[in-house]
Amino acid sequence: GVEGFNKTLFSYTGAHQTYTVPAGVSSLNFKVWGAGGAGDLFSVYTNSYGGAGDAVIGAMSVTPGEKLNIVVGRGGTTQSTAPIYGGGGIGAYSSNGYVSNGGGLSGIFKGENSYTQGSALVIAGGGGAGSSRDGFNGGPARSHAGGSYNRGYAGTTSAGGC
Repeated sequence: GVEGFNKTLFSYTGAHQTYTVPAGVSSLNFKVWGAGGAGDLFSVYTNSYGGAGDAVIGAMSVTPGEKLNIVVGRGGTTQSTAPIYGGGGIGAYSSNGYVSNGGGLSGIFKGENSYTQGSALVIAGGGGAGSSRDGFNGGPARSHAGGSYNRGYAGTTSAGGC
């Protein structure tokens, strides 16, 4: 790290994490990655990969003592109906079982327990799930990782993917 700078790393835990801005700190640099979507390992098609999560890098003004809610999304899973932490979409049912889930978002939210779009300071979208073809990568660009049939789409800053 750079001398005089402290770095705090938050990893996936499945729960909200609180960060309290230290005394004397008025600005934070951040790097936030959304979780990747899962591929459909049970598809009759090959190369059915999930999309990568979005990456957001920047800085923000903060107030010493301010509490921020940190959300680290979970990566997508295969053949599961369980909700993904961070809001990754659940795949549709297929003859081979439930297809893959998209990855959850990661973000920084104002307030210790707040987890709403209105309290969001930074959001990095999760990647779309692969089904019969690859999922889309997360983020506003909705860049695609591969094929073009029944693929998962990335969410945007105002709506989830479809």
